[in-house]
Amino acid sequence: MGHPFTCFNNRIECRGKIPVIGSGGLRNGLDLARALSLGAKLGGFARSFLSGADKGMEELESNINMTIRELKVAMLLTGSKKPADLRKARSVITGKLKDWVNND
Repeated sequence: MGHPFTCFNNRIECRGKIPVIGSGGLRNGLDLARALSLGAKLGGFARSFLSGADKGMEELESNINMTIRELKVAMLLTGSKKPADLRKARSVITGKLKDWVNND
């Protein structure tokens, strides 16, 4: 069983040596913004992009453009001028994940 990406934020021993990739469940630009804010260098969108591609190039292009728009909105709302600036944005972790992180 995997763990949510957020639980690894302060537990990555290889920080700075190998890139962290947020993948396996990113659905939109907000998910990408979350992963970037928690230290990921890249994000993977296999399922959402491939399902769009299955419907045609126009659908794929639309999905990619929407993801970019959503990422830009998250950047605007956090005052981030570029994606890397999301790492400096304030993070809020609540609910079961907060409990899991605090009890580890």
